[in-house]
Amino acid sequence: MVHALAETWRVLKSGGRLVDLRPYSTGWPLEVLTGDAVLPAGPLDDSIGIALDLASDNAIQQSMDNGWFQEETKTSFEYTYYWDTVDGMHDYLQENWKKSATVPGDVLAKARRLAQSAAQPVQTRIRRTMILASYLKT
Repeated sequence: MVHALAETWRVLKSGGRLVDLRPYSTGWPLEVLTGDAVLPAGPLDDSIGIALDLASDNAIQQSMDNGWFQEETKTSFEYTYYWDTVDGMHDYLQENWKKSATVPGDVLAKARRLAQSAAQPVQTRIRRTMILASYLKT
């Protein structure tokens, strides 16, 4: 990753900006929504991404230590995904998030129970933590 940042520094014009936007592993919550109620089912297992998060953070820190970039801003926010059904959510995650998160069996079972016991139509959501930072070329 440091090599990629070195190449970015090489091709970026003086005073140019590098933007770091990525999901961050924090045990993203799975929730069932019904009416005004938010019913927590439990966290996703996103531990597979922890090593990548650490490697990315370390590479950026090394690039700043090398004097290539200076941190301009850094924040986090939640990006929320919604599905009409628990099974629709589960199918989507199995197809698209294999390398970033899985739904533990007990969390999936609880989400299904919550959705089935709700008196009204429900939605399922996941609130995924995102990192947004910008760095200036020095």
